[in-house]
Amino acid sequence: MHPICLRLYVTGQTPSAERAIATLEELRKDFDGRISVEVIDVLDDPVAALSDDVYATPTVFRIAPAPVRRLFGDLSRKETLILGLGLA
Repeated sequence: MHPICLRLYVTGQTPSAERAIATLEELRKDFDGRISVEVIDVLDDPVAALSDDVYATPTVFRIAPAPVRRLFGDLSRKETLILGLGLA
């Protein structure tokens, strides 16, 4: 199976950002480490957010395997992430 690369955009240390990070960490464990997660705080790197057309946070992208998929909003449910990012 191909490695899965995710990119998560958050804004600071908000409760929704912390929930999204925790949920993605759970997913990483569930997939036996086949998922890599890059977390980008738009307060630290606004140019990255603009280049990926991120206008709301938290937003997560499945970068690989193609095609790119994106979800935003409440990212606290693993089931939503699995279905929305096409990980099933």
